[in-house]
Amino acid sequence: MSISQRGAARLSSSKSSPYPSPSGPYYDPELHPQGVINLSTAENSLLSHKILPILNEQSIKSQHLRYRVTLLRSSTPQLADLLPTYVNYRKPVRPVTRANSVAGPGVGSLLAQLFWAICEPGEGVLLSAPYYHDYERDIVFPAEAKTVLAHVPAHVDPLSPDVIPILKQRIQSSNAEGVPIRCLLLCNPHNPIPRCYPRETIEGYIALAQQFNLHLVVDEVFAYTTLSTDSNPHPTPFISVLSLPIWQDPTAAFLQRLHVLAGPTKDLGCSGLKAGLLVTENADVRTLVERGLLPTPISGATEAALTGLLLDEERLTILLEENRRQCAEAMGLCSRWATYHDLPIVEANAGVYFILDLSPVVTNLGLEQGGLEEVSITSQLMRRMITNKVYINPLALDADPQKYRFRFIYTHVQDTLKLALRRLEAAFGLGSFPEVAES
Repeated sequence: MSISQRGAARLSSSKSSPYPSPSGPYYDPELHPQGVINLSTAENSLLSHKILPILNEQSIKSQHLRYRVTLLRSSTPQLADLLPTYVNYRKPVRPVTRANSVAGPGVGSLLAQLFWAICEPGEGVLLSAPYYHDYERDIVFPAEAKTVLAHVPAHVDPLSPDVIPILKQRIQSSNAEGVPIRCLLLCNPHNPIPRCYPRETIEGYIALAQQFNLHLVVDEVFAYTTLSTDSNPHPTPFISVLSLPIWQDPTAAFLQRLHVLAGPTKDLGCSGLKAGLLVTENADVRTLVERGLLPTPISGATEAALTGLLLDEERLTILLEENRRQCAEAMGLCSRWATYHDLPIVEANAGVYFILDLSPVVTNLGLEQGGLEEVSITSQLMRRMITNKVYINPLALDADPQKYRFRFIYTHVQDTLKLALRRLEAAFGLGSFPEVAES
């Protein structure tokens, strides 16, 4: 055998999507105008025209050409200090510093190392469903832990306190089935549901973790991408777990099992610059994660680019506010488009995505009349989209209890977003919404 048994097992367990995906380059107005517009990847292009000039102004110094251990012992501004400063805008009870955090090359990398540090092989990480399905990548490798889902019925709001009894029951059933739950994973703001958790639910997660002696991992990577809309001018605000009273007692045993992930790249539309922060009071966890990241540290180029962006706090505040404003404008256009076509949506009050329900399209096209299964009908919808050069992932990948819903990434510049909406109209034989029609 040319690979290890462990590697072979991972290959055999890898799941491929049952749904079609596009080929060729994605849309670019200059390089690939006939390419597929990708509405599936949670990227934000709204600030690119403002972020790029700032990043291009930054200079790579000699320290950025050295190994990270050398950079960290220099006086050059460093993300190990500036990322905690960014998180401190959330007004945590205990300030985040270099001493109680670990900077790493993105939240995904930090999560993978964190799960390796706190989970034994075969132990479970519990999430409510629907959930962000790529978490499984970080749970399974390298920790060899297992993703355990608590399926929330369609009539229950999965962000409400009503989800806590469902999670509790799943902890008990998974333990009885031989997959002991080691960790709860909470994503706030939620992905793919584009809203923030109320305080009562966050406190319910904490109480559940305390009751069953579990770790609680909280992903707050979309913390500053929040917005109000015409239909919901006063949405549930973002509340960081770092701001809750649990942190007032530094000797509290539970703080050793509470870990928070954060970072600026989603909020500032530069996800390709891989940098994130793990906040934890657990010194052993910090040490293990730091050592695990030694082969794959934050690059010197990312250090140079992002430190220059984060150093100017006044400019950063303006950029974050501009991001919220542009998100609200883009979401407003999508809401009006969906209303015009009688398509139900879950409007975004957080994150870079909203949920688009294509059930009316399925009915109008008569796709259920042939007795096809949901996977086949969803695939037909996706093939129609891909043929018309637009691509959206179905929430079926995220264990959504409702059929034919899709996570639509709306944070594209206006010309691209309007073109995407026109292509969707062509894909499903919809009329032309005047606001997006070609002039």
